[in-house]
Amino acid sequence: RLIDKFTPGDLDKFSFSAGGNATDVGDAVTARRELCGQTSENHGYCTAGGSSNVIEKFTLASDANATDVGDLPHTTGNCAGHSSTTHGYTSGGDGASNYTLISKFAFASDGNASDVADLSANRASCTGNSSETHGYNCNGSTGAGPYDTIDKFVFASDGNASDIGDLTADRFSTAGQS
Repeated sequence: RLIDKFTPGDLDKFSFSAGGNATDVGDAVTARRELCGQTSENHGYCTAGGSSNVIEKFTLASDANATDVGDLPHTTGNCAGHSSTTHGYTSGGDGASNYTLISKFAFASDGNASDVADLSANRASCTGNSSETHGYNCNGSTGAGPYDTIDKFVFASDGNASDIGDLTADRFSTAGQS
């Protein structure tokens, strides 16, 4: 199995089953950093980044360039990405100020995302995790310092996230696994 990752301007892939270096297999539509990612069964997505609101999609089955398939309702970076079986989500992030916003876009058709809910507090440089039924936004920073908060929101219905617990320490800009 392959995993795809954007670096500014490049689409790289590497094998899970064999060691070795990544290879450049395509290009992003826009070069940016501080973006977040989502994955459907057949495609990878990169959203936001820097001062962008772009949603880009690339196929996991073959080597090709990414395409611009929609926009988030706001520009942001340093956000968290989440994936259900049917939708991609972004949460938190920064721009003119930190955001509490949770945005959602459909995997089944290309198009813009819509704001569907809010986190329990503003945060940027946050971490995204996903279970089969929920998205999790962990830690982050508001500029006044890092958070230890764990927020949880339901994929099945659009609703605000709930603060369900705390990490063992205040952190920001960490990696999440699903």
